[in-house]
Amino acid sequence: MGSVVNKIAGFVYTRLGIGFGAALAVLLLVGCQSSHPKKEFADIPDLNPPAGQVPANSSTAPATSSSVQTQPVPVANKPQPTKLAPTALALSPNSATDILRTGESVVVTFADIQPPIQPMEQKISDDGQITLPYHQTFKADGKTTTELANEIRERYVPKIFVNLTVTVSHTATRVYYVDGEVKQPSRQVWTGPITLTGAINSCGGFTEFARRGHIHLIRADRRVLYFDYRKILKNPQLDPQIYPDDKIFVPRTIW
Repeated sequence: MGSVVNKIAGFVYTRLGIGFGAALAVLLLVGCQSSHPKKEFADIPDLNPPAGQVPANSSTAPATSSSVQTQPVPVANKPQPTKLAPTALALSPNSATDILRTGESVVVTFADIQPPIQPMEQKISDDGQITLPYHQTFKADGKTTTELANEIRERYVPKIFVNLTVTVSHTATRVYYVDGEVKQPSRQVWTGPITLTGAINSCGGFTEFARRGHIHLIRADRRVLYFDYRKILKNPQLDPQIYPDDKIFVPRTIW
């Protein structure tokens, strides 16, 4: 090893022109630095350690069970499905035709009682009411047959009867009337929803003397409404519904 160093020192001496001792010192200094090439980076952790290993001086080094107890990570509560409150089911008619109105008649039947009571036909009065046995008065106008039947039963049971089944129905024949300047003035059977223009057409339509701009519609409660046929043709939403016991009158034109 000494002979090799002497040879290298001699080479440096002859090439660089420096003293032999100085050349030898340079070689020793270089040799010492090359034996520890990473000394100045010894305190920096390896940024890419082998898989599964963490540098000892890293802040993310796993703690042992003897020094630190791992706390469970709180888990957010799983959202529970919102429970919607059940919608109250109002007693509604199958269609608008089931609504009771002032002026029309209904049949009220009592069952499951002793002694039995015969079915009663009642006309809804001008104030919208009917009167039943034991002087019981009920508001009928604007209600459905089902709503009225339920109200009647709640009134009688258990105050008067222990048990009772109530049925409210329209009279067998329901009609409306068309009169005045139409081709076939008559009473028509009301079988379902129909509008003012439809009712007039069911009687053959207008005559040539009809005053189409001032049609009278008299409701069962005696209210009188006026309609212009020409405006209805432009806007069908103005065409009113006709109900049982309504009366339509088409006046004669004055010229």
